[in-house]
Amino acid sequence: MCLGTAGSERISGEATLCFNQAGTCFQGSIQAQDQSMYIITGTKTRRIMPCSEIFDEYIGGEEQGSSIFYDIRVIDCDIGEEYNLKRVQGRTGDFCTFDCLCCSFTPEHVYRGQKADMMSQQLLGHALEGSYSNVSTGHITISCNPTTNNAPWVL
Repeated sequence: MCLGTAGSERISGEATLCFNQAGTCFQGSIQAQDQSMYIITGTKTRRIMPCSEIFDEYIGGEEQGSSIFYDIRVIDCDIGEEYNLKRVQGRTGDFCTFDCLCCSFTPEHVYRGQKADMMSQQLLGHALEGSYSNVSTGHITISCNPTTNNAPWVL
């Protein structure tokens, strides 16, 4: 479940997402099909939700892990537009995924251990080395409206 509805902007491409060990936050990048680059970050939603909203739809399914809701921020590196998605339904565990009206991501490859450390260091820099234990790559689709248009870049 996402707050709001799908927007007029559509971002579709290959994502590399670095999740922490608990799967409660992530950072990464998206290379869109038109070669645009985006930065994406997400944290576990801190809002308290009614029981009906946190019901686990995956009970009895083959999916592993726990249901989670993320607040996601996406920034267009080319023009500075910012997109915010609230309460995007996801799944933590061996395969961290998102699946709702405004955002979907299913990993094609998941890396752990030294390979994950190397990829997160390469993508995010030395300061974050070792703090991300699960790096997932795969196709992502985001449909939303910008919350900040043509934000000024400070050099």
